[in-house]
Amino acid sequence: MKTKRCSLFKLIALIMVISICMPLITMAAKGAPVKLSSSKTKITVGDKATIYVDFSNQNYYYRFQLVNSNNGVLSFSNNTTYVENSPAGSPKSFTVTAKKPGKSTISVKDIDSANYDTEKPAPAYGSLTIEVVEKTTKPKPKPSTPKAPQLDNTEQEKKTVEELEKEELAQRMKTPLIKEIDIISNSQRLKGKSILSIKPESQKFEYSGELPGNIDNISLKISTIKDDVELEYQPNITIEKDKDSIEFVIKATQDKLVQEFKITLKKPEKSNFQIKEGNKELELIVDPYMDKAMEELGFEKVFINEEDPALGFYFSLDKKNYIIAADKENNGYIYLLDEKNNPVKEVFLVSNKDKKVFMLVNEVLGENDKRLLKGNPYEEQEITISKLLTDSDPTIKFNNKINGWVYDEDAIITHGLVGKEGSELVYMDSLSNVKSAFVQFDEIQKIPSDIIKFGGYGLWIITLIAFIIYGITNPRKSRGRH
Repeated sequence: MKTKRCSLFKLIALIMVISICMPLITMAAKGAPVKLSSSKTKITVGDKATIYVDFSNQNYYYRFQLVNSNNGVLSFSNNTTYVENSPAGSPKSFTVTAKKPGKSTISVKDIDSANYDTEKPAPAYGSLTIEVVEKTTKPKPKPSTPKAPQLDNTEQEKKTVEELEKEELAQRMKTPLIKEIDIISNSQRLKGKSILSIKPESQKFEYSGELPGNIDNISLKISTIKDDVELEYQPNITIEKDKDSIEFVIKATQDKLVQEFKITLKKPEKSNFQIKEGNKELELIVDPYMDKAMEELGFEKVFINEEDPALGFYFSLDKKNYIIAADKENNGYIYLLDEKNNPVKEVFLVSNKDKKVFMLVNEVLGENDKRLLKGNPYEEQEITISKLLTDSDPTIKFNNKINGWVYDEDAIITHGLVGKEGSELVYMDSLSNVKSAFVQFDEIQKIPSDIIKFGGYGLWIITLIAFIIYGITNPRKSRGRH
């Protein structure tokens, strides 16, 4: 009976061990695949080959070592064969040298690879085989009987080698040595951000692009197809204010192959749409970042003439058209247009956290209008123009001075645009929420009209009495002198 119980206990223990180990075995089986490839799978003694290590699954973190199964046949030229790579890492390469005929397998020996998301172990695996063969030697020419003098073919053979080399370089020339050219802003505007990316194409070595407005300094970030490509270029470039464009060359070299990439960058083209108001001369702002900001606020960009974009454009919202312009000092203004695209009046664009847009206008009260609101006069106030608009180009200083009354610490009463050209009193808080306002202005102490009327009569009577007294006394004085 004891023996049966013991056997049953062992069976249960075995089942438990298997149930615990099976998930671990399954997890271990889900390894991190590594793609190994070689520039040559068959090489001669003394020749070299490049082993490329590509990481086919970006969800893994790789840490492993390359192992050579036959050091007598192949040897690594690199100092180390240790590989560590995080997700989205670049492929790595190693060089091997053929020592003697035979075969050798290059395989992955995992050290500590893991799944990047779950952090669970995921052993790396992968391998490839390279065959090494002896160099073939040309048979020695047999001695021959003297023949008539012949032309030396050495020059012809040399020419053939040069032609082959030239053809090879011409073929390699089709593949750009540069993978990508990233243009980074070093200016106050968009500082540190990529403003333009150029990806070279086959057999194309001249490129052009348009920069955003108010960019006067840029830097270049260049990636090549392989690590052995050498670059010659100017990393930081300044664009002079009086220049409309700039050109520069990037030289890429890989052994005997040389490629030169000519880049032309242009400033935004100026529009023919201009505004003259008093001493102000304004030009339409042409900028894709500002276009995007206005689109986010619900505006539609409309060209005045689709066939001739240089004539300008406007932004339309709620059947009203607006333009955004700036002067030479980069002061920005927004104007409402009439049906003939003529500027009607300056407006102030504000928006709340929900990107709801409100248009304010600057009204001037009459000279005799001295209304007060809670003791506060109608005077210039500073407001916040929509941040989506101002953040699109911080170098442009938009007019944010508008007349109004202080309502309290967080709000003012001013005027909002109504209809095509009208206005109404509106309440605006510190979060740029705007709504129609109905306010009671302070009462102005007035002198009653009866007092003014009787005061006038009194003044008239006093003046009359003064004239009578003067008329009586003055003749007497005259007679006294005779």
